[in-house]
Amino acid sequence: VSIYVGGRSTTRRDFLARIRGYFDYIHALFPGLEVQERVPLPDQPDVSIDYRHLLTLEEKGIEQFIPEGRELPLAVAPLLNGSATSRLYYQQRLQALRKHITQLDAHSEAAWLRYARERDAAERSTLENRIRELENERDKLLREMAESEQALAQF
Repeated sequence: VSIYVGGRSTTRRDFLARIRGYFDYIHALFPGLEVQERVPLPDQPDVSIDYRHLLTLEEKGIEQFIPEGRELPLAVAPLLNGSATSRLYYQQRLQALRKHITQLDAHSEAAWLRYARERDAAERSTLENRIRELENERDKLLREMAESEQALAQF
């Protein structure tokens, strides 16, 4: 399960703690269930650090550490506060949305070209509906992009 929390940096950690509390409750319902709490690295989401280890570093006043296999230190607080991973999430989300919009534009252009050549009224009506669907989907994606850009600007 991956969790991304947006919003103000001052409240993200509290929200993450509440979500963890719900997971703790659920985990307690299944004795013997092995649970790992991991925090992905911002620039390598496939690599993660043990959450409890990060808490220990914070408790000991260690502000930075060098994860295994890396040469440069990482700050502990942004990882625990969710800001580093949330920023990465929104950056990846924007990239995916841009790609999807490009694909939609290509489909829409193809539908318009077919519409321009089509002489059959029933087929033209079908194409009109398809073009409307594509334009509505594009509008929805543009709204999602604007929301993601706003969220990213908060970091």
